[in-house]
Amino acid sequence: VHEHLSKTKNYLHNVAVFGALLNMYGKCVSFDCALHIFQDFRKTTKLYVRTWGTMIGLCQEYSRLDDALSLFDEMQQDGIEPNESIYISLLTLASKSKKLEAGEKIHEHLRARNFERRPLISAALINMYGSCMGLSSAISLFDSHRQEHGPPNT
Repeated sequence: VHEHLSKTKNYLHNVAVFGALLNMYGKCVSFDCALHIFQDFRKTTKLYVRTWGTMIGLCQEYSRLDDALSLFDEMQQDGIEPNESIYISLLTLASKSKKLEAGEKIHEHLRARNFERRPLISAALINMYGSCMGLSSAISLFDSHRQEHGPPNT
């Protein structure tokens, strides 16, 4: 299917076909092909935050932190503001990769957008700092979140 579409380039103008191809490659463990399709589509079509989130989500599935951070930068250069799920994917990747510096970079973006106090973001930050040996930051965030939102439901 993709070979036929590649010859005609029809998929470059159809968001639904594009999404299906990304999904297929995501499920068939071919990250590099999905990234290639994404970059082709990006040349001809303005992408929405959801499409960027799909690709960054694939980066998360395949533990491709550097690719995710590059896409994150490109997305912002294109004038697209990241949403909460993109930040959570990036923090999860930093956590899995034990890359404290990358997590701190994302945290700075969150501070600038006043996202760090959102419950799911706060939980992802605490997890990232805890996983990356930033325990004092994890404890500080936990205490701050607890003061603002009360103790967690158990």
